Amino acid sequence: MRSKVCGILLSALAFSSLVALPGDCAPAKAAAKAKEFPKVQMGFDTNMSVQVLKCVRAHVPGYGTNQVVVVQYRLRKEGPNPAGSPPYEKDKFWPRDIKAKDPSLAQAFKVWQQNGDEETSSAAFWTDEWKPGQNGDGYVWLNVPERVKVIDLIFPYTIPQRVEIEVPKA
Repeated sequence: MRSKVCGILLSALAFSSLVALPGDCAPAKAAAKAKEFPKVQMGFDTNMSVQVLKCVRAHVPGYGTNQVVVVQYRLRKEGPNPAGSPPYEKDKFWPRDIKAKDPSLAQAFKVWQQNGDEETSSAAFWTDEWKPGQNGDGYVWLNVPERVKVIDLIFPYTIPQRVEIEVPKA
């Protein structure tokens, strides 16, 4: 009976954000929440963070057989730059500086370079004038062999973040 009530409340929650769940249903609520990638601090003195939104394998003709992994991410200004500080090199975020490596073999993978008209990364971000709370989304294509299922993403000025590569169903 309790699980049936939790299911009804979770259905209601999808239509209304005003519904409060009883304590017994909290685990069900957490399980129903979509998988969320962790937030990683970057450029500690510039108060920026980065969060992976999606990491998915894509078949793009001309780029090898399933060699393209598209990473979508969000940069967020968590707080102001220190008072009186000049712009830092860390205020310039270049997507081409994102790297990945295979955690089991330590093999490194780089960003695909633009091939003709095909954009393989978003534009660079200059975050020095961003206000706290402001964010920006970007993407990058990585050259990752099909055999690799998990990568360690390395954003500039951060520690590696382990991410599973999604494979779309045909």
